[in-house]
Amino acid sequence: MEIINAQQLKARLDAGDAVLLVMFMPTEVFDGSHIPGSIRCDNAQHAMRLLPKDKSIIGYCSAPSCANSRLACTQLEAQGYASVTHYQGGISAWFEAGYPLEGCSARS
Repeated sequence: MEIINAQQLKARLDAGDAVLLVMFMPTEVFDGSHIPGSIRCDNAQHAMRLLPKDKSIIGYCSAPSCANSRLACTQLEAQGYASVTHYQGGISAWFEAGYPLEGCSARS
């Protein structure tokens, strides 16, 4: 599984890469703030019901210390998803890099 940082994710999004950006967190966390263009899934099982296996997926969560996205990405890859990338920095690194967030408590 590929692991990327905030700058690499921003470059992919700015380039218009066809990726599904997935935040693996509860609804209330997602509603508070998320990276623009993201969708939310509770876990890998939830993602498997929603996401096609042939799409590029980039998973993330709140911070580098959060294991939700790492676990979900590992499980998706084990289930045959073709292109799974883990953005390990999460919301915290995204915001620290000065990139925008969406949501009711998003800081910009």
